[in-house]
Amino acid sequence: MANDSKQPDRPPVTTVLVHGLWMSGFQLQVLRHRLEAGGQLRVLAFTYPTVSGSMSDHVRKLLDFAHAQDVAELHFVGHSLGGLVILRALQLTDDLPPGRAGVVGHAAARIEGGAGRRAHSSVRQSDFSVRR
Repeated sequence: MANDSKQPDRPPVTTVLVHGLWMSGFQLQVLRHRLEAGGQLRVLAFTYPTVSGSMSDHVRKLLDFAHAQDVAELHFVGHSLGGLVILRALQLTDDLPPGRAGVVGHAAARIEGGAGRRAHSSVRQSDFSVRR
């Protein structure tokens, strides 16, 4: 028997790109186009003024942006400072749609010594699932 109830039309999977320090989001356009090329992802760019405002301001704005998305799945990809903004935002909320977060060019990679390398390795290898 077919299910006659209709689900609202909404993109099944959305990824939010978050740029790093001194960037405007334009730098992530190539990545955006590559992710969208398969036709299964909707990719949005979140931009914020990296050299003004506080980390708390950036995190709050990202959470507001994320909560405004009406999607079944919500993923995040951040570059450098953008990755830190994402990770902090995910620490502060538990009411986003399920998804994952990934960071590239993370600040921990620049820390000298073994501790920095271990921290960076754990960031790259960790699965930041937000599944419920």
